[in-house]
Amino acid sequence: MDNPPRMSWPMRILLSSAFAVAIMIGVACRTPLPRLSAFAQSAPDASDVVAALPSATAATAKSAAVTTLRPPFKPGTIACGDGLCDAKQEICCRSGEDGACAMRVPLDESDSLAPLLEKCSEKELGSSLDNLALCDDSSDCEANEVCCAAWMSSGASRQMCFHASVDGSNVCDYGELCVEGQPCKTHGTTCVRGKCRLTNAQIVCGGQPCPSEKPMCCAVDSEQCATLDACRKRAGRNFMGEVACSGPSTCPRGSFCTQAYASTACQGLVDAANTRIRCDRDSDCPSAVCSGQVRPRCAKAGNEPKFCTCP
Repeated sequence: MDNPPRMSWPMRILLSSAFAVAIMIGVACRTPLPRLSAFAQSAPDASDVVAALPSATAATAKSAAVTTLRPPFKPGTIACGDGLCDAKQEICCRSGEDGACAMRVPLDESDSLAPLLEKCSEKELGSSLDNLALCDDSSDCEANEVCCAAWMSSGASRQMCFHASVDGSNVCDYGELCVEGQPCKTHGTTCVRGKCRLTNAQIVCGGQPCPSEKPMCCAVDSEQCATLDACRKRAGRNFMGEVACSGPSTCPRGSFCTQAYASTACQGLVDAANTRIRCDRDSDCPSAVCSGQVRPRCAKAGNEPKFCTCP
């Protein structure tokens, strides 16, 4: 497996704060992302963040890392369109619901994704590339790696194998990818709709936890417990949001409960420009939330939950 080089916190926060830079940024003590010298030219915007949330509908999830429909699971393969790619020899190039397998080639000396993107450019897709997948669950990776959903560029995401942490904490931008019924490598998590989520997390929805018969916190106009189908029906053609976490205790170690619009999700990427981080106390707030030497505080305003803020 091709493993990305290490990179520091400051570089990662510089990009996600929307100051134009051309390289990806990493989190301290975490495995960073490959450099995108020929591809990433702008920081993510709020629509990219929402699209990467696990509950996004097909219409709004064109940059999401997981499609809701896939062929039957087979270890060592990547679901791609209505077929499967061999994870050892192929990658999946996606555009919305369309997908095509392309030859897997090594990254170049600068770890740029350009060689892979060139292979994707040879495929006939419905529109522009919005997802590059080298894995879709951790069985596609080496024993000491996890399959991560990660940001690639404005409007595009990628799925790649990253070194797992020693203690099993999250190392991914948008969480570990998985296939329902298959095990997760991130400590204490279970696969739920393509993402490894904290097992038995008590998510507060509209002021109360959801019962087992309505396990999803549906965020359409207001927060209500529902089944996935009921939430989709309620949303109709509008964006279907989900409260996938309600605070730090509902996320795996190494991730934060972030909110974009009405949706929340556990992610390792600190994107202060487009998301807010839910918190219980000041220590839940990473220093990267604020610029300079300002230390973020956990504060509550009105009827909202507590968020990390900059004094």
